[in-house]
Amino acid sequence: MGPGGDHRARNKLLEHLITGDETWLHLSTPETKSDSMTWKHPSSPVTKKFKVQQSATKVMATVFWDSRGMILLDILLKRREDEKEEEEDKEEEEQEEEQEEEEEVQKEGGEEKEEED
Repeated sequence: MGPGGDHRARNKLLEHLITGDETWLHLSTPETKSDSMTWKHPSSPVTKKFKVQQSATKVMATVFWDSRGMILLDILLKRREDEKEEEEDKEEEEQEEEQEEEEEVQKEGGEEKEEED
């Protein structure tokens, strides 16, 4: 192989590699400075600005690319209903775990009483 052969083989390999990444993004429409301006009398009190909370709506952005650029951009919307279902599922799981722990404690307590008798 010539002096540039190894370099070309490496470049050829890189042409076939595809990679990707994903991240959750919060959706919000920030208020611009001009939107937040209000007319007021010089003697009137200063208006208070409140801290903006992050939106409950989120999207999952997934991107795949290769050496030539982006191949795919996928946006998955996470709806509030999905979040509520997830929270309910977590609560149910926690309740089941607590119930199992209580049953184990009761069994252990029963075994200790039998040993005493």
